[in-house]
Amino acid sequence: MLSRHSAGLVVAACLFSAACGGTTTAEEPTGAQELPLFFAAHDPVTEALFVARIAPREGEVATFGPALPDVTALTHDVDRILFSEDHTRVVVSLSPVRAPGIHRVLASDGGPWRLVAESAHRISVSISDSAEILWLDRACDDTFGDASRPALATFSGAYVWEAETCAAARDASVLQRFLPGADKALVVENGRDFVLRDAAGGRTPVRGYPAPTAERSVSALEVFATSAIVRTAADTLEWIGFDGAVLAVPGFAGKLGAVSWEGYQVADGQLFRLVDRGVEPLQRLPDGTNVGDVRAHVEGPYAVVDHDEGLELVDRDGALRGSYAPQGSGTTTTNGVFVPKGRSWGVVPYQVHGASQGDYIPMIGYGEDLVVFADGAVTAKPLRAVVDRGGVSLANPPRLRSYQPSSSGAYLVYTEAGTFHRVTIATLADDVLTTTLEPPSNKAGGLGAFAWIEKRR
Repeated sequence: MLSRHSAGLVVAACLFSAACGGTTTAEEPTGAQELPLFFAAHDPVTEALFVARIAPREGEVATFGPALPDVTALTHDVDRILFSEDHTRVVVSLSPVRAPGIHRVLASDGGPWRLVAESAHRISVSISDSAEILWLDRACDDTFGDASRPALATFSGAYVWEAETCAAARDASVLQRFLPGADKALVVENGRDFVLRDAAGGRTPVRGYPAPTAERSVSALEVFATSAIVRTAADTLEWIGFDGAVLAVPGFAGKLGAVSWEGYQVADGQLFRLVDRGVEPLQRLPDGTNVGDVRAHVEGPYAVVDHDEGLELVDRDGALRGSYAPQGSGTTTTNGVFVPKGRSWGVVPYQVHGASQGDYIPMIGYGEDLVVFADGAVTAKPLRAVVDRGGVSLANPPRLRSYQPSSSGAYLVYTEAGTFHRVTIATLADDVLTTTLEPPSNKAGGLGAFAWIEKRR
């Protein structure tokens, strides 16, 4: 845990202005390709559901394909939108607004929507980089237990593999991740055996481990093109190749306490990034920094380090260069930072708490800030102002937001209460996009109060 240094704090009132010595992120690269972004949308007159296709640079909103078939904004929520790495294929999962109802998974490349799966029970979906194969985890009942009947389907809707029966996670096939750049999935079977499954339905054994116990089953921490880091015990990691061999990777700590789910390792005060069959040194960290505190490594280079009250920016020598804390009345706590891969900015959701009432500390507000890390400074722009409920606890804040970074990193597109917004990162200008479509008011096309929409997983 790092200490606060007030000199490094740049408040939201000073937004990149020359008068207060602000800095800017790099302008959008000349000729950089901006791929379209995708959000759930509906026609407020007919309640037809669509996938909105947003061009970030131009700020144009159009529909991607026709309306989603056999559903409306009154009957179904859009639970998740996933899209291929080249942003040409889209997969949508929907759930009924009220039970009982039909859950659906649809796919389109801009033409008519194809039904990939439907069930009376919830369906979770993941896709490969190309979206050529989809992993479908279909629940067996509505009890929110872990029994499911997984399947592997192609983008065209053909099933190439399907579990014969429902089974609990410990006895079923469980997706770990798709291999980057390949239409292959790393899967754990029976809580002990790693296998690869491909788009043709092929199954290739990778490596098996002892039978799982009540306290332990194997899982993958990181999956690369030719190898994976797997958890074999409570805090023990192994690096394996897809030929099943255990790899001796120089510098790899092999302990969960030193390696994070974000793909970083901390050893002897040094921050490393885990890459395929290797450990890449990045920079120094202040004494006592744990790997779980590291949220991102951004241009500079700087490490973004998390603590309960905000974030701190640390340079390559481990020195503090800037800090951030959300501005609001009462005690604030952040919920991490969501940094798009390779970018020097992120979105921070936070909570505002009131005075302690014995063992109970009420949440009286919440908010989200756009935070930019540039030239050794941290600059924040409020995206949602703190909502004060007069001391009333907000156990379930309204579901209003979903966010997507543009492919160049020059823009952030988000939704709020019936409108689509585009923020230009270099200037922090926040524009409302003109369209007759609206984000659905129930979930705004996201996964909850804060949804960072991903291409995959």
